[in-house]
Amino acid sequence: MKLKGIFNRFVDPDRKIRDSKAFQNIEAGASAVAGVAGSSPPWKRNEREYWRSREMGEQHGPENYIQEDNSTYVMFEGLLKALGQEASFLEIGCNAGRNLNYLLKRGYTDLAGIEINDASINVVLKEHFSELYEKGIFYVGNALDEIKKIPDERYDVVFSIGVFEHIPYEDKALFNEVARVSKQYIAIITSVRSRLFNYNYEKIFRKLGFTTIEYRLFYGENHNFNMPAEPYDAKKHAFDSKFLRIFIKNRKDG
Repeated sequence: MKLKGIFNRFVDPDRKIRDSKAFQNIEAGASAVAGVAGSSPPWKRNEREYWRSREMGEQHGPENYIQEDNSTYVMFEGLLKALGQEASFLEIGCNAGRNLNYLLKRGYTDLAGIEINDASINVVLKEHFSELYEKGIFYVGNALDEIKKIPDERYDVVFSIGVFEHIPYEDKALFNEVARVSKQYIAIITSVRSRLFNYNYEKIFRKLGFTTIEYRLFYGENHNFNMPAEPYDAKKHAFDSKFLRIFIKNRKDG
């Protein structure tokens, strides 16, 4: 049995240590240091395999991603006002399609998603969002591999909610691909300082030719992005914040 398994089973079976704020802060800091080295920390789970293997009834199973939540509304409440009805969207990590279905219900039809879990698309999305399944384009597989099938500047908006923090450092070239296929906007919601994989998104996309046009910080309740749920407290929320950041592609004159 691996050392991590021994710790989880015998030392911390009720997760009191792992779920403590002090442990989360230490883990987030260690993850950030590992990111500078450009490799995933050795104690991290294999994110690709974890999300690829999620089945119905399991934790993070695809049926948990059918109902819209606050993250959907936060993502689109301002962005849609700047777009025409013909706008096109690509979601990285669309799971069972709730965010894309939200767009479909509002009249957008040029929709696509990349999802690593086959059951999310071909079982859950197909059953619950049949119109989206027929009208949308879906790529099943690792995001870095699948996005390479998409032409340059194909989608007006490339967006992702709660997914980029799961992208291992070895796959960070995904951000270059996101910039390549975006015609106009990139929009993300993710953790300010994740216990998984930390990235400086502003710096990454600025180097790729994008400028931040909206930044909204949220904090408090960490589940389903119900935010803000309480007044900000720097000591309490320093490692528990979420943000929405929207980038626009820089255009050269002439």
